[in-house]
Amino acid sequence: MKEIRGFDMLENAKDTTIERLSGHRVLTDREKRRLLDMSKKKMNDLNRESIIEDSVSGVEPYKRPKWHGLATVAASLLLVGGIVGGGIYLGRNGQVPDAPMKDVTAASETTAATEEYDFSAEAAQLEADNEDMLRNAPHALADRMLANLSEYDAIMCGTGVDVDADITENVQFDNMSAAYSPVTDERFTDMDSVKSYFYERFTQNFLSGNSSPWEGEAPMFMEMNGRLWFRQTARGNRFSFSGTPETSFDADSCTIKADNTIAGGEKESITVVCKNIKSWDNTRNWKVDSWASSEASLIDTADDMMMKLNQFVNLTIGWGVGEDKQVKKTLETSSGTVEYYRCYDFEKPEDVKARYREYFTENFLSSYEYLWNEDVVETPIFKVFDGKLYHRSENIDAILYSYTQNDIQLESYNENRLEFTVSCKTADGNHHMLDIVCVREGGDWKTDSYSERLISSDMLNIPE
Repeated sequence: MKEIRGFDMLENAKDTTIERLSGHRVLTDREKRRLLDMSKKKMNDLNRESIIEDSVSGVEPYKRPKWHGLATVAASLLLVGGIVGGGIYLGRNGQVPDAPMKDVTAASETTAATEEYDFSAEAAQLEADNEDMLRNAPHALADRMLANLSEYDAIMCGTGVDVDADITENVQFDNMSAAYSPVTDERFTDMDSVKSYFYERFTQNFLSGNSSPWEGEAPMFMEMNGRLWFRQTARGNRFSFSGTPETSFDADSCTIKADNTIAGGEKESITVVCKNIKSWDNTRNWKVDSWASSEASLIDTADDMMMKLNQFVNLTIGWGVGEDKQVKKTLETSSGTVEYYRCYDFEKPEDVKARYREYFTENFLSSYEYLWNEDVVETPIFKVFDGKLYHRSENIDAILYSYTQNDIQLESYNENRLEFTVSCKTADGNHHMLDIVCVREGGDWKTDSYSERLISSDMLNIPE
């Protein structure tokens, strides 16, 4: 009979796979232990209540002592005597003596004073306290959310975590190597504590959309040899907030607009969206859900990405690299002789890729292996002769895209992806439209892809 495959296929699935299929993140071991403890406490409380109810549900036989009968007789005699004495007293006087008058004047004055007391001062103070709370609560919330975002950025930039800097372990990955040091920070003892720390401050949407500190080719946190290690890269932090943020919020969401000082002292406005999330234990907590730069700052980012693309495109034809024309090597190929000159900007082909990895994704660079990989093409732009790196220059003009910021058009963007077009002109006089896609990796914007198409000149703002 054909074997039916079902949920057993997920038996060895990773947590990330389960999270993508279910739409909910997998609980850490610490959260599972907390849930188990809560269940045990609830069961103990129920058992205790059951024991108490059982202890009073029975009926115990009761025997009345014999001396209670004598006490009853004595009480009856006293009652008869009291009735007889009272009748004699009424017969002598013929009326019931007047009861003493109670002076209620003081009590009335006290009651009146209480009713006439002016509570307006206390009411005014209470109202002022409420207004002050309503006025300050948004600012306090905004400050806390911006502080969380700054802390996330600092950690993703390789700072903000205490480590033993005297111990360093170099780890080689597929496309890069990174140095790690053991964590001594009390907040982070293992990977579960790292995940719990960030999930308490950021939504799953934020951590899945951004580079999470424990994922990627060279994550910020990793476990080795039974210890937690942190990658120290010492890149500049992206956030430096100033001034009073503008805040608007309701019970479930909050939008914060804040001024941020970026590299070079320039200011930008960013928008941070936070959510009041109900956790698995039925408690609510404010968390950062997303953030995005203003359009003005994104135009500056697009401009910077375009300049880096200009440099890289010229690199593909052999321009923009320092070389010594006095030191030359020739390579005989089936199509003719190719000349190479000693390169002094880079020492080996891997250095070229390492430099541009700062501005371009691995997805982008993988399409340009022919620049430095001799296994891909016979005459790469960079080639090693006798252990030295040489560079091939093409006898063609440089490709320089001329444009202004007015020619940059934002198509779509969020905190992790930016798509824009650039209307530009090349040195040959042709007009082109570039479609560029950038993504954020580890806090930095990088070009992920671009395409080019020829357009008519009447669509451009560039003067002839």
